[in-house]
Amino acid sequence: MKDQINRLARGEFVYETPKLTISIVDIEASIQAGSTYCHEFKIVGSSEIKGVVYSNDYRVTVDNSNFIGVENLIKYTVDLVGVEPSEIIDGQFDIISNADEISIPYSFKVIEKEIETSMGKVHNLFHFANMAQMASEEAQKLFVSKNFPEVFLKNDLNLLNIYESLNKGENIRNNIEEFLIAIHKKSFISLSLSEPKKIYKTFTENYKDVVVIRKHTWGYIELNIASDSEFIKLSLNENNLNSEIFTGNKFELEYLLDKSKMHHGKNFGRIIITSTYQELIYEIEVNNYSIGIVDEKSIDKEINMKEKKRAIYELSRKYIDFRAKRIDVKSWIDESNHILDRIRSIADKDIYFRLVQAQIYFTQQKIDTAQWLLDSVKDEILQQKAENVTIYCYYLYVNSLIKKDTQYSQEILKTVKKYYENGHDEWQLLWIMFYIDEEYDKNQSIKLARIKEQFHKGYKSPILYLEASNIINAQPMLLRVLNDFELQVINFACKYNIINEKLAQQICEICKNEKSRSKTFLRILNRVYNIYNNDQMLNVLCTNLIRNEISGPNVFEIYEQSILKNFRITKLYEFYMDSIDESKMKIFPKMVLLYFAYNNQLDYDKKAFLYANIITNKEKEKDTYSSYRKQIELFAIDQIRRGRINENLIIIYKDIWDKSILNKETAETISKILFTYKLTCHNDKIKFVIVKHKELLKEIKIPFVKHVAYIQMYTENCSIVFEDEFKVRKKDSISFEIKRLFEDMSLVNLVYDENNYDLGLLQYFCEGNRKYQKHSMGYLKMQNYLNHSNEVTPEFKRELRNSIIHYYYLEYIGDEFEQNFPEINTENLTQTESSMLIETCIMHGMYEDAYDLTLLYGYRKVKPQRLFKLCRRMIEITDYNCNEFIIGMSEYVFLGKKYDDVVLEYLVSNFNGTTKTMLEICDACYNFNIDAHELEERLISQMIFSNSKQLQLDNVFEKYYERGAKDRIVEAYLAYNSYNYFVKEKDMNENVFKILENRMFSSDEATIVCEIALLKYYSTIKLLEEKQLIFANKLLDKLCTESKIFSFFKKFENRVTLPFYAMDKTIIEFRTNPNNKVTINYITGDKNKRVDSDKKDEYVKETMKNTFEGVFTKEFTMLYGDTLEYYFTVIANGSETSTDNKKIIYDSINTLNTNGRFDFINDMLASKELHDMATLHKLMHGYCVQDYVTGVVFKPL
Repeated sequence: MKDQINRLARGEFVYETPKLTISIVDIEASIQAGSTYCHEFKIVGSSEIKGVVYSNDYRVTVDNSNFIGVENLIKYTVDLVGVEPSEIIDGQFDIISNADEISIPYSFKVIEKEIETSMGKVHNLFHFANMAQMASEEAQKLFVSKNFPEVFLKNDLNLLNIYESLNKGENIRNNIEEFLIAIHKKSFISLSLSEPKKIYKTFTENYKDVVVIRKHTWGYIELNIASDSEFIKLSLNENNLNSEIFTGNKFELEYLLDKSKMHHGKNFGRIIITSTYQELIYEIEVNNYSIGIVDEKSIDKEINMKEKKRAIYELSRKYIDFRAKRIDVKSWIDESNHILDRIRSIADKDIYFRLVQAQIYFTQQKIDTAQWLLDSVKDEILQQKAENVTIYCYYLYVNSLIKKDTQYSQEILKTVKKYYENGHDEWQLLWIMFYIDEEYDKNQSIKLARIKEQFHKGYKSPILYLEASNIINAQPMLLRVLNDFELQVINFACKYNIINEKLAQQICEICKNEKSRSKTFLRILNRVYNIYNNDQMLNVLCTNLIRNEISGPNVFEIYEQSILKNFRITKLYEFYMDSIDESKMKIFPKMVLLYFAYNNQLDYDKKAFLYANIITNKEKEKDTYSSYRKQIELFAIDQIRRGRINENLIIIYKDIWDKSILNKETAETISKILFTYKLTCHNDKIKFVIVKHKELLKEIKIPFVKHVAYIQMYTENCSIVFEDEFKVRKKDSISFEIKRLFEDMSLVNLVYDENNYDLGLLQYFCEGNRKYQKHSMGYLKMQNYLNHSNEVTPEFKRELRNSIIHYYYLEYIGDEFEQNFPEINTENLTQTESSMLIETCIMHGMYEDAYDLTLLYGYRKVKPQRLFKLCRRMIEITDYNCNEFIIGMSEYVFLGKKYDDVVLEYLVSNFNGTTKTMLEICDACYNFNIDAHELEERLISQMIFSNSKQLQLDNVFEKYYERGAKDRIVEAYLAYNSYNYFVKEKDMNENVFKILENRMFSSDEATIVCEIALLKYYSTIKLLEEKQLIFANKLLDKLCTESKIFSFFKKFENRVTLPFYAMDKTIIEFRTNPNNKVTINYITGDKNKRVDSDKKDEYVKETMKNTFEGVFTKEFTMLYGDTLEYYFTVIANGSETSTDNKKIIYDSINTLNTNGRFDFINDMLASKELHDMATLHKLMHGYCVQDYVTGVVFKPL
C-alpha cells in the first residue's frame, strides 16, 4: 500500500484496475473434531495483483496472508483441537487488494471423528456393529487399534470401561461379541438342531450321517461338540470350535456310527453341543443285531434274548428277596410265576425256565406237575448235558427235591462234585452242592471259603453273597478281616438288611483298628449304624470318618450325634464345623460352644461362621453371646486389620461396630467392608471375576472359591467381567447373582475422616456430589486429589475437571480461586471449558492467567463483556505495544459492542482489517472524541489501494485533513481523485477541489494531473474569481506549451486569452489504456453537402497521440460549416476493435470577440449564409486590415 501511495504522489497511475477472480464463491467443509484441516483457494487477476487476506476467526488462519502476482494460491488452516462436534465455525476471509476488496464466507461444520474403511467412513458403534458383521477381520484390527476408543466411545466412561475390561481377553472376536452384546448392539446367538433325536431301526454296517446346527443371528460363538458314546465318532479335528464352522447360519455336523463299538441290541448315545449360553443334546438310538442280514426274524430273536436275560435277572432278585425275608414264600411263588408266564410266550421251550417252573411247582407241593415237567425235558437235557453241564446239574438238583431219596441225592452229589472238580467250577454247581452236601452245613467256615474262592475267580453272584451273609450272620466270628470279599458281602447284607446285631458288633470291633480309606468300608459302617443306631457303632463310624478326613453336609449328623453322645474323639468338633451347612444358622449344641470357648483352633472362616451364628442367635442364647463377646471383638479387629471380608465377617463387623474400632489402621479395611458385594456364579468354567471401575485404570481380578467371590464396588456402572481358564473373557453372557453385604452407609463419612486418601471413598463421594449437584470446597479437594492420582483414568479426570470448572464458574463466591487455580489441569480443555475458565480468571482479576488460556484456546466463546476487561487490561500491561493476538481480541470485543477509549486507542494505533471495520472504528472514535489520525491514514491508504467507494473515502479524508495530514498522503489522495476526475471522468467532491486549489495557490509543486483536474474544474465554473482566472491562464499557457491541449480548453473562450495555437483548434479525445494503439478514421466535408459515410476507403487514418495517461487527442482546424465524421480503431493485446461513427458540424460563432483571422473567416461565412451583407463587408474590411498589419509587422525569418 505504501508503494501505491508513493506512486500516486509521484503522478504514476495504472489505467486499468485488475479484475479479480476467486476460485470459490464460498467455502463449506465438514471437519473431524480435534483435527487440523488444511486447504487452499486461488486469487487470479487479469494482471498482477497484490494484497492481503484476513480471517475473522482465530481458529482459521491464513498461511500466506500477503500475496502478489497474477495467480496466487492462498493456503489456510483450520485448527479444531478442543472444538466439540456439532459446532459450526462461521466466518469469512477478507481480501484487500489493488483490484478490489471482497469477502469469501466460510462455514466449517465440526463432525465426529471418522475412520476410513472398506465400508466407507465409520464413526459410531452402529457402524462398527455393521462392520463386525460384514468385515470381521477389519473390525478386529479396528477394535484393538488406538483409534477405536477415541472415535467410537467418545470419552463415555461406561463404554470405555466395558471396552477396556473386555479388550484384555485373549480372543479378540469373542471380545467384540461380548462388547456388542453388552452395549445392546446385538443379541445373543442362539442355536437349534434340525431334529432333537434320530432312531436307526435297522443297522448292518458303519454309517455316516449329519445333524444340522443352526445359529439364529450373526456373530461369534464358541462351541464344544462331543459325544458321550464310543460308537458315535464325530468328523471333527477338535472338540472346541467357533462360528467359523458355519456356512451362513448353518453347520452340518457329520458323524459316523461305528458298528464295532456297539453291543447287540439297542445302543443309546448323545452328541452334546455346548456354548456359553446353552446346551443342545442330540439323541441317537441304534438297533444293532449280530446277524449279518437284518430281518424281522433276527430282530425278534434279539428281542427274545433280551427278554430272557431280563427274566433270569428278575427271578434271581425275587429268590434273593425271598431268602432275605423281604417277601414271604407266597409272594415269591406268585411273582416268580408271573415272570415265567410272561417269558413263556416267547421262550416256552427254554429248558432253564421249565426247570425253574418245576422247582416252583415243588414248592407249591404240586409234585406230579413238577415231575411231569421234568420228564418232558429229560431227553433234551440228557442229549445236551455235555454242552450245558450247568443246566444238567440243575435238572438233577430239582429232580432230587421231588424224589426225596437220600441215596439218589448222594449219587447226584458225586456227579455234581465230579463236574465241579474237573473244570466246571461254576458258582451254580457250588450252590447246588451247598444244598445236597450235608458237610457244608456242618462246617460253615469251609462253605465260606468256597464262596470266597468263587469271588476271587471273578464269580460275583448276589446269590453267593446271600449265602456268605447267612454264614457270617450265624457265626460272626468267621468275619476276621475286612478285605474286598468281606466288604462286598457286608455291603450286600446291609443293602438287604440281613445283618444281625452280633455281626454288627463284630464289624465294629474289626473297624476299630481298621485304617481303610475305602468308600465301601465307610459306607458299610454308616449302614450298620443306621440299622442298629448303636453308640459303639457310631463311635467307630465317627472315628473312621475323621481318620479318613471326611467332612461335609452328608456326614454332619454323624458328627453332631457323636458330640451329643459326648464322645471324646480327637478333632471331632473341628470336623463338625467343617461339615455344617453354613446357610442354616441353627443353634449350636452346648458342648460345641463350650469347646470352642476354650479351645478354638478353627480357621478364620470357620471361626467367622461360629461367631456369626452366635450373634444371629444372641436373643435366644444371651449367656453364650455374653461369654463370647470379648473373643468376637478381638477376632473382628484382627480380621479387619488383615483386610478379610466375607458374609459371616460382615455379620460380626456389624455387631461389634464401635467408633473406637475405627482408626487410621483399620479405616482402609472398613472402607472395603462398606462396599463389599457377594457375587455368586455357578458356571464351572469361570475361574475369575474382574471388576473395573470406570474411574480407575487398574482392574481387580478375584478368583472364585466354591462359586463365590467377594468384590468391592464404589460407584455405579462398574464393569463386571468373567474369565475362564483359557483367559477368555465374558460379560453379559454369564449368569450370576450379586448381593450387597453392608446396607448401612451412615459410617462412610466417619471412615473418610480417618482416611482422606482412600481412592474408593473418593470415587464414591465424587460420584454422589456430581449426581446430586452438591459442591463444596471439601468436594473440590477430593476431586483435586483424584485429578493428580496416577491410578485415575484420563477420561474421568476430564469429567472431574469439567465439574470443578463449572463449580468455580457458576457457584463459587469465595476468594480462594487464585490459590486453587494451579491445581486445575489446563491441558486439552474443550472450547466450553476454556471459555468458562477464562471468564472465571477474569472475574477474579487473574488477567495474565486468563490471557495465557486465550493464547492456548482462543476467546470466541468468551462473553464480550468479560473479554473486554481482559483485553483492556492486557493493552495496559503491554503498554499499548503492537500484539497481533491482542489486536484480534480488541477487534472481537469491539464488534461485540464492548469497548472504551483504551480499546479504541489501541485499535487506532495497531488495527488493520477490512475497510468496513476500520470505518466503524473511526466512527466510534469520533463519538468518543478520540483522535483517529493514525487509523484514518491507514484507512485512506487502504481505500485508495483497493479502489473503495469515493464517498466513504472523501468523508474519512476530510476528517483526516482537518487534523493535519501528511503531505505524501494528501498528494496521493489529490492525484488519485484528479486522475479519476479527468482521465476516468468520475465526479469529484467539491471539497477536494478546494484543497487542491489551496495547495496549488500556495505552492508551485503539483503533479500535472492535479493541474489538469483543477483547470478542467475551472472550465465548469461560469464566474471565476480574478485569481482563479489568472491561475487558469497560467495553467493553459503551461499545458499548451507542453502540447497538452484538451477539448475542455474551448470553455475558457471569452474569459481568458487562449494561446493562439489553441484558439482555432477543434480537439477530438478518446480515453483508453495508454498501452493501446488508437487510430482515428475521419472524413471532412461541408454541412450543405452530404458525405457518404459508408465509403470507408475515403476515410483518412491517423494515429492519435497519447496526450496524457490514456487521453488520446487529435487536433482539427475547422471553419464555419465544416463537418467531420469519424470513428476510432483500438488495437489492444493484438486484437482490434472499432467504435461507432460520430459527426461534428462546426456552426458556432464567437459573438463576443474576434481574435484572429480564423474568427474573421468564420464570421464572414456565417454572415454570407445569413445574407447579412453589411456585416459581411465590415468583416471583410477588418480581415484585410489585419492581414496587412500582420504582413508588415511579422517578417518571415
